[in-house]
Amino acid sequence: MTTPHTTAVLGLGRMGGAIATRLAAQGWDVVGWTRSGRASGTVKMTGDPNEAVAQADLVLLALFDGPACQKVLDDVRDSLRTDTIVLNTSTIAPAEATRLARQLGPSYVHAPLLGPLPTGITVHLDAGYDSDITRALLDARGLQGQIAHKGEKAPVQATGRRQVERTHAWQNAFRRLARCYER
Repeated sequence: MTTPHTTAVLGLGRMGGAIATRLAAQGWDVVGWTRSGRASGTVKMTGDPNEAVAQADLVLLALFDGPACQKVLDDVRDSLRTDTIVLNTSTIAPAEATRLARQLGPSYVHAPLLGPLPTGITVHLDAGYDSDITRALLDARGLQGQIAHKGEKAPVQATGRRQVERTHAWQNAFRRLARCYER
């Protein structure tokens, strides 16, 4: 595969700006557009996304969400050449990505970027998990565990609402479980 001649980066926020800057530093011809109109000092800018897309061999989307991607692609659809590849790096729902792929056909590539994973993930557990078995399981999986001692709140309880309980509440539509085995 040869390197595309011109790349249009639509969305020059934190991620899109970094990608465009890196591509330009590698010698790629990059044209940028952003909805906010903020200028990027390292990339050629255009005020019209249609102008950027019309001359591009590769269109890279780095937008906030699915509706933003849909709106921008609807606006530039007539300017896309038939041989232009649309690479969407926006983190959008699978259903939204499928809809865009159906609209644009085989030239659409969905490749969401999530950023680097955190190093040293810590699992916060309450005192009910204070056992040698739990510590062995955490070690076997390469995780750091912070287990509260009996009589103390877990650090995550002291600072905010626990994620697991909230997720279970969402899954159960904020109702009690259908069966209760407590007496």
